[in-house]
Amino acid sequence: YAAVALARADRDVAAIACYTRSGRTARILSSLRPRVSIHAFSPHEAVVRRLALVHGVQASTCMAPSGPEGRLDLLAWLLGEDSSIPAGSAVVLVASTATPGTGPNLLEVARVAG
Repeated sequence: YAAVALARADRDVAAIACYTRSGRTARILSSLRPRVSIHAFSPHEAVVRRLALVHGVQASTCMAPSGPEGRLDLLAWLLGEDSSIPAGSAVVLVASTATPGTGPNLLEVARVAG
């Protein structure tokens, strides 16, 4: 995944954040063992409970975004509310606009708002 490559290449990156409906994206990112934590957000409580057992993943429930294009904005807002990541830190955001099961196709490096 490009998200892990970005996190490895850029020392300013403090975390990877992903929006996931099934937990698949977070599990794949975890299998690549990035040097930073993975913050997974899902609207499904059962997915969050399963991700609690995945290496390096901190999972939380969230509201479902209004549409696929709002997923990166939702991630950026959620990270701004998370006190474990300092304001101004760079974070790799990962999400999907595609059909479920096709994998993520959105990637952005953003700064956590303060």
